[in-house]
Amino acid sequence: MKKILYNGYYGFQNTGDDAFIEVCSWGAKNYWGTTNNIFLGNNLPQVLNPSRSIIKPRFKGHNRINTALLTLNADCFISAGGSTFNKHTINSTRDIVAFTKKNINKNLKMGAIGVSVGPFKSLEDEKKVVEYMKRLDFLAVRDKRSFEFLSSINLPYQPVEAFDLAALLPDVYKDEESNPYKDYSKKIIGISVCNYEQY
Repeated sequence: MKKILYNGYYGFQNTGDDAFIEVCSWGAKNYWGTTNNIFLGNNLPQVLNPSRSIIKPRFKGHNRINTALLTLNADCFISAGGSTFNKHTINSTRDIVAFTKKNINKNLKMGAIGVSVGPFKSLEDEKKVVEYMKRLDFLAVRDKRSFEFLSSINLPYQPVEAFDLAALLPDVYKDEESNPYKDYSKKIIGISVCNYEQY
């Protein structure tokens, strides 16, 4: 059974991002036949499908050490759901994984699903993000603009124009008794309250 390591904004009590834990666990079980899912984050919500989180950090830098060790034993590292690749962060989790893949665990598969790429604040950010994209083995983006940008650069794989992973939530819960989506005659409105507009 493959061990999949997921990277995202998990465990920060952001409902939208935490929902991706459920979607990714369900998708891994149904499409890849694995339930060995590890999410880089603490205080993860309880979900129906198999998942586990990394241990709580005990000292400064513990997260980075833990990430490197988990990567050594992982079969796949995936940035999943909601991530936006628009800047380069020094010593980020993605850097640790890319370095580990390049120098130690060369069999590790790296990719991203349900993400966006850009816009960039500087040419330096764009250059660094493109460098990272070229290290990936697969990439499925959630919007047309990201897909068009990726199609314009020379990647060693073919990017996929997909969609936001949240669209799979009705499928995840369709067999559950408490599923609010079961009655398709009811119209459901989702409201996201955030201060995005001020940025």
